[in-house]
Amino acid sequence: MLVSALLEIAPELLDETRAYNNWQIGLRGDAMAGTLGSVLQDVRDALHADPARFLPHIDARALKALKFSELLPVDLAISTIAERTGDPQGASTTLIRPISSVR
Repeated sequence: MLVSALLEIAPELLDETRAYNNWQIGLRGDAMAGTLGSVLQDVRDALHADPARFLPHIDARALKALKFSELLPVDLAISTIAERTGDPQGASTTLIRPISSVR
């Protein structure tokens, strides 16, 4: 959800060459902590207003893993998985943690 939010609100912060997972999000080397803090506040506000706004991106592997996915229209299968795997409360909890700059 956090990557989806960053892709919508500030895609310029993400490093396209780095992968992301449940433990880390790769940011560009020139991303500043202050800028990130401001963007994360915008994400917090948006999540508070609409918890389902930033559903996770779903890849082909996830679609194949969905039982009976071949019986569903692709859009419905994607939205089903995104809604099941989205965690607005977890994203909000993560967003209130302090920002650490590691080099």
